[in-house]
Amino acid sequence: MKNTTTVVMLLDNPLISDSRVEKEAVSFINSGFNVIVYCVSDKNLPLEETRNGIAIKRILSPFFQKPFGKNYNEELKLFANKILQVSFDILHCHDYMLMPLAALIKHKEPRIFLTYDSHEYLIGWPYYKETPSLVNRLKGYLVWRRMLQNEKNASKSINALLTSSTAISAALKKRFKLPFEGISVRNIPESKKIDPTISLRETLKISNNRKLLVHSGSVYMPLKFIEQLIRLINNSINLSLVFIGNRSIHGDLKEEYREAQHIHFIDYQPNLLLDQLASCDAGILYTRSKSYKAHQLGSSNKLMEYGLAGLPTIGTDQPAHQELKEQFNHIELFYENNITSFKSATNRMIDLLPEKKKNAEGIKHSLSWKNEFRPVIELYKKVADRMAEA
Repeated sequence: MKNTTTVVMLLDNPLISDSRVEKEAVSFINSGFNVIVYCVSDKNLPLEETRNGIAIKRILSPFFQKPFGKNYNEELKLFANKILQVSFDILHCHDYMLMPLAALIKHKEPRIFLTYDSHEYLIGWPYYKETPSLVNRLKGYLVWRRMLQNEKNASKSINALLTSSTAISAALKKRFKLPFEGISVRNIPESKKIDPTISLRETLKISNNRKLLVHSGSVYMPLKFIEQLIRLINNSINLSLVFIGNRSIHGDLKEEYREAQHIHFIDYQPNLLLDQLASCDAGILYTRSKSYKAHQLGSSNKLMEYGLAGLPTIGTDQPAHQELKEQFNHIELFYENNITSFKSATNRMIDLLPEKKKNAEGIKHSLSWKNEFRPVIELYKKVADRMAEA
């Protein structure tokens, strides 16, 4: 591979913090590539900066958020021409909004190798449904449909596909009629040595005769299921539950259930998360797999976080969870929005907890970001070698 191979990344946010994007970029840099990230401008951030070796250029306007905008096509051309002022070999587009820009750049410079890094399974994520106003929901539907069409049109230009799960890779290969396989890259956190002195049990003053369950991150459970879950925990003689998060729903739940004796809430602290998770007995992983195909086929960040913390998991029945269960046998599955099924899965987990904990410990030594991302590094090295010979 030649030392001057440059990877240009397109990103639909200002890169204040984006763990997946930054891990990928640093991995490329550590493998000998140059990396430039073109992302969205922000008045509170510098136009250009270098972070961990990543050249960040905040030149994009948020025009891509409005595909029906009157200046949409003009801005596509404007930014394509600006980016093509730099010489590069590989174009790495993060997620669907900037795929039309990536495809236009590829059209103008066909020799460029184009990768679509699909963070979301857009066709399985009809986000407009959560818009409260009927008028805005209709507008959201039309925008979603246009973005789906833009994504599919742009997919004709791609040379490689990255996704967050093998199930999404298979689904997008079929949808786009691709002649090649996608590469699954789960968002595995950077591993760290667990600090055994950090104990949520001690912090929350939970007795040793109660097993501590934890729910980390976004809460996707319906309100009725939350009520049933909290009633189940409070009526149990051997369970406690802690929610870790920083979304508004955590504040709402904390206020509503402040009198619940065995329910606890703590704020999300990224530097302490794996240590805190490791001090619990089992994690809860609930996704809306019935409502959203993206959830059903996806692999959530918390699945990987629980794994890196060596935490057995009680999770909804879906492909990514089934895969890890078959590999490590540390997961008990339950049916979404079914408290009876959840209770059964929890009972199975508690009955087999020593075995499940031992199995979960093996994950920390088997999963790593470096191993997960290696196929992409190998692919890009081959591309660079081909271009060097051309």
